[in-house]
Amino acid sequence: MKTQFDIIIVGAGHVGLIAALASAQAGFDVALIDRADIKAPREDSRASTLAASSVAMLKNLGLWDALSGAVQPVHDMMIGEGRVGDISPLSLHFNGQNRDTPMAHMVENEILRRACVDAVYSKSSITILTEASVTDFDNGADTATVTLDSGAVLRAPLIVAADGRNSAMRRFAAIPAPRRDYDQSAIVFNISHSVPHGGVAHQLFLTGGPFAILPMVNNTACIVWSDKTRAVDAALALPPPAFKAEVMRRMGDVLGEIEITTTPYSYPLTLQLAEQYTQGRLALIGDAAHVILPLAGQGLNMGLRDAAALIDVITTARGSGLDIGGAILAEYGQWRRFDNNSLATMTDALNLLFSNPVAPLRHLRRLGLAAVDSLPMVGAFFVSEAAGETGERASLMR
Repeated sequence: MKTQFDIIIVGAGHVGLIAALASAQAGFDVALIDRADIKAPREDSRASTLAASSVAMLKNLGLWDALSGAVQPVHDMMIGEGRVGDISPLSLHFNGQNRDTPMAHMVENEILRRACVDAVYSKSSITILTEASVTDFDNGADTATVTLDSGAVLRAPLIVAADGRNSAMRRFAAIPAPRRDYDQSAIVFNISHSVPHGGVAHQLFLTGGPFAILPMVNNTACIVWSDKTRAVDAALALPPPAFKAEVMRRMGDVLGEIEITTTPYSYPLTLQLAEQYTQGRLALIGDAAHVILPLAGQGLNMGLRDAAALIDVITTARGSGLDIGGAILAEYGQWRRFDNNSLATMTDALNLLFSNPVAPLRHLRRLGLAAVDSLPMVGAFFVSEAAGETGERASLMR
């Protein structure tokens, strides 16, 4: 069994898979480790928002064509505020700001994952070790090692943790990642609807939490309904007709008659930010480094930006004859931690602002949305931010 690699990536979720592909394309010899059988189909009705910069990355990695017919362009976004059944007419409309390309695309998680898995298995420079867990990690001065539950010991100058919010690699390295629980949960499910969505996404800020309507292919949409955890538990306990009625109360008749097409499920909303992204020869990416609220669907995009930035840093290091797991990793940590913490702070502040039911503040929020709607330059900035086109962009995202 081969045991020496340039990069070992632990975790084969979306971010880990794409990081492996990007590493292989850059000419690195990669080991990809995951606890599950990644070839096995998964029941995942969720959908992800792919910002324009993430679409560029998928195109640069040769993944985009595999998603043909499965991605829904998002041209417009409507942002409203109010209470259930009482949405203010003073809304904010991001109409693409005269962009040449969509601001984002929606894709089902399982479709994207399958395309990534197929691509990973086609690369001879990626060694895939599935149904394998890391039981020990040694962050050595000259090389790092991971020990698997099989007893195998793998070595590489760089270890990448892409193993999610409960990252074992982060714990091995004793990197603190303080977590804040919001006492909110999100219900996720898909719907079909009678009125075409026209590629318009809706984000409704209600007092219990945001309610997102995300357009998907074939006149379907993904719903992400955030609310107080006790309200979410009560909603999930309703019989299907009553649950559908509660959904309709929140979204109104914007999409006409709806049918719920997947089983709703929930997960708790938390804010979790690692205090550092690197330690020795270990680099954290994706949810191992940061978990934020599902506002504007930025979670996956943040992880992809991590992967693209890391590849830029280590490719430059290799070109200069430097150790790819050495001091150069600090550049990656500084680059991505600032950007991610800024976005996390913004989503946290928005959630706090819009969940406050005080009447004067509610009136100011509505006036603020209307004011931003009347300022095209401000709107263009927010669209570029959501598209991942502000700040320093890694090579793969251009």
